[in-house]
Amino acid sequence: MKNLKLVFLLVLLTGFLSAQTKDREKPHPYVGAGYSLIIFTNSAVSDIYPVVNLNTSSFLSEINVSAGYKLNKNIALEFNPAFVFASSNNNKGFNFNDGVNNYYYLPNKATLFTLPLNMKMKIFPFAKPTFSFVNNIFLAIGGGPIFISEQYDNAVYESQNYNVGNVLKFDTYSNSFWRYNATISGGYDYAGAIGLGFEFTYRIVPLAIHGNQPLISSLASNFNSINLSVKASIGFW
Repeated sequence: MKNLKLVFLLVLLTGFLSAQTKDREKPHPYVGAGYSLIIFTNSAVSDIYPVVNLNTSSFLSEINVSAGYKLNKNIALEFNPAFVFASSNNNKGFNFNDGVNNYYYLPNKATLFTLPLNMKMKIFPFAKPTFSFVNNIFLAIGGGPIFISEQYDNAVYESQNYNVGNVLKFDTYSNSFWRYNATISGGYDYAGAIGLGFEFTYRIVPLAIHGNQPLISSLASNFNSINLSVKASIGFW
């Protein structure tokens, strides 16, 4: 009798997993949201925006949302906007030549806002017709326009060999502009109607250097970053 019960349970479980697999193979939309830690790979940028800001006891992070469509078990298309709003205090400064003077600028407060508006294609290279953990492993490429805005409250000195008493002036500088960005990522996607996942992303953001404002986006060649994300989603079958 126990053996019959065991066989019966195995048949039910097999049928359930098979049904789940078939459901997941059907085209369906989904929505999601996530949270990312950001590590800028350009040292000049990370000096101003460190991933861990000890002065403010905060992390450099991004909130992202997604609306996608799973075409089949191997391919999904996704609209993936995100935003960063970060503020850092009393980190490292930088030299900036405005064409007349070469001063040292030390941000007392640096504010960053970014808004990438990306489309992404996910490929599930290991997807199988049967239920398996590897079905949800994906690789992805994406890209689109990105809005970047910075504002600094700078203390201005003649050189980086400064002390508090020889400040030339305090001034606020800002700049906003659109660029483009591309992403390469991999991770584990959501499973079931409600699920969790994670993603490792490298974002490429080239900059037009030699801007006319004493901001790090005027000096750095890129805003490239590594993003470590956790996500949740809801699928609609």
